[in-house]
Amino acid sequence: MLRKLCLFYVVAAVTCLASDPNTGAGKSELLDLSNSDLGPDMLPLAENLVWQQSEPSVGKEKPMANATGSDHKKNTTLIDDKLHNNATSSTNTTETKPSGTQARPPQMTGCRTQGQIAVTYSEGPSDATAKIVKNLNNADARANFFFNASWLYTQQYAMVVQNIYQAGHFVGMTYRVKNDNSSFWTDDEIREDILGHARTIETLINVSPKYVRLHYTPEPDLRVEAILHDLGFVLVGYNLDSQDYSHKEAAGPNSIQDVYRQTFFHQKDTYDAKGSFISIQYDIPDTGALVAVPFMIDAINDGGYTMVRLDGCLNDPTPYKKSADSKEYVGDRFSFNSSDYHQGQKAIAPEALVVEPKEDDGMFIKKKNDAGASSVSWLLLVSPMVLLSSFF
Repeated sequence: MLRKLCLFYVVAAVTCLASDPNTGAGKSELLDLSNSDLGPDMLPLAENLVWQQSEPSVGKEKPMANATGSDHKKNTTLIDDKLHNNATSSTNTTETKPSGTQARPPQMTGCRTQGQIAVTYSEGPSDATAKIVKNLNNADARANFFFNASWLYTQQYAMVVQNIYQAGHFVGMTYRVKNDNSSFWTDDEIREDILGHARTIETLINVSPKYVRLHYTPEPDLRVEAILHDLGFVLVGYNLDSQDYSHKEAAGPNSIQDVYRQTFFHQKDTYDAKGSFISIQYDIPDTGALVAVPFMIDAINDGGYTMVRLDGCLNDPTPYKKSADSKEYVGDRFSFNSSDYHQGQKAIAPEALVVEPKEDDGMFIKKKNDAGASSVSWLLLVSPMVLLSSFF
């Protein structure tokens, strides 16, 4: 009887640990996108990075999830909501759609000048955005934020967008088609949804986004891309994937800093010259984007690259639309070649590059912010032992 009871508790403890999402056990492995078509292992020459036609990715699947507003705010959608610069595939409806053989609209995937890098953040704003910007401002660096207007129903997030714009960072738009499937909607419905998102951002910064990045889905949606193009929007891709959805360490071999260093090394080793990059991070608290900011900038400095806004990256003095419904492009005081345009970054102070150590309680190692979850998991293992000792 005693043996059966012991076996029961041990099995129960192991089962709980295996199903606990806060522990490493039972956690599904993230899909490695390091060899994606626009990833750091496939770097084209700098002169071929801009205004090129993007080809559909073949045989490269990436994770996808269905995020909601509350999920985003509470940071529970996480990495399964892996994003990309394309939208979902669709089936034709009775309306006239772009032909499957029609050339895709061009996507911006690199800067016009070697040695420049436009650091971009997609899918925000979130609870991490203001902290990301604070770290960028500490280095006097400018970045590019592609905001999802779906999150701007809260005053706090709306104020974050305004503050970022007024601080001289670049504002673009992330667009996610409803239900991640454009076949459910007519062209007019999609068109109005896109313009509605752009109008929301326009009300906050008094100009409309011109540059758009599409939410990731497994296959490119040529129909949505064509509608965006017809409305005067310009699609933005990337050629440096920070992999912040799987690289969460601040420094070391499993860090975003290392991805940047390896990318720059590969570029120099292969072409004996600096490249030009548009990098992608995800403005979601549970990616590694926030903790990586000073370490990423340090890697960019060491590589000899200059951080630029997207308009500086593309030499575009009119990087916004006059209004969401307009096809007239305009600039503002922060735009390329304007009075308050800024590029470049300062050196990172050594104290900003200190990695927070992990605690060791003598029996197992846990991060400070995981103390509660770790204690519960440890208790599951200890409690059967305590119970058994009461029999002796």
